[in-house]
Amino acid sequence: MTEAVATKRKIRVNPVVAAGSKFDRYKPEEEKDVRKAEVKENPALVRLLRAYNQLLEMRMEDAPTGPPWDEGWAHRYAMALLALHESGKLVYHPVDVQQFLLALVDLDFVPKGGFEKKDKLAVLGDTLGPFLSVLTNSGRHRGYRLHVDHLDACADEFDNPLIMVGGRNTKTLEIFGNVGTALGCKMKSGLIRLNGNAGMSLGLGMTGGAIIINGNVGLSLGAGMRGGEIHVNGDIADFGEGYDVAEQVSHGKIYCKWELVVDK
Repeated sequence: MTEAVATKRKIRVNPVVAAGSKFDRYKPEEEKDVRKAEVKENPALVRLLRAYNQLLEMRMEDAPTGPPWDEGWAHRYAMALLALHESGKLVYHPVDVQQFLLALVDLDFVPKGGFEKKDKLAVLGDTLGPFLSVLTNSGRHRGYRLHVDHLDACADEFDNPLIMVGGRNTKTLEIFGNVGTALGCKMKSGLIRLNGNAGMSLGLGMTGGAIIINGNVGLSLGAGMRGGEIHVNGDIADFGEGYDVAEQVSHGKIYCKWELVVDK
């Protein structure tokens, strides 16, 4: 395991939810300096990195292909949970989770079979979202801040490989940066607020809780949604151009720029 070099960087936070919203208490924090993780001095971080490296070595080779709402999601989640549990009894703080994300930039891991440097992000995207979901859902704390903007996942806001973040969520998550498909997939309760853009199928199959997006979202918003609320403070892809947001929603509420557009 290599040692990450400590450097300073700025994290930009997108605009907050409008004044008067019932979610005002979750307003983003002010811009702060963030230091990359000192890996060797944090035993919890070392074990998190080992667990994730184990997941990468598994490479999801037997994972079913297809959209994340089929058995592929359950398989990825189970594999991430297995990797975490096999690392032994692991106690970690929300700060450790953030340091884990920062350490990924300089971590020199090579899963079995290896992969090109240019493919590293694609591999991270396929595994990191489920792993983060397991970390936050299994953790002892109620709230987590996840900075993913430094990963520079993808310039295209609707084609981001960082998928299935906040899956089966029951916690309060504040996410900084863009994410890909199926943010809040199978979400049960709690709150997810994204300060960035999200890909398609946001809130896929969610049954409760609230998702707030301070950015834009892709198609299939709320597909299979059976409860909860989604607030989009940016644009919904193709909304108003023949795309019916409510078509795939069974039950729940969706707001676009503080206007109720789906109420079932």
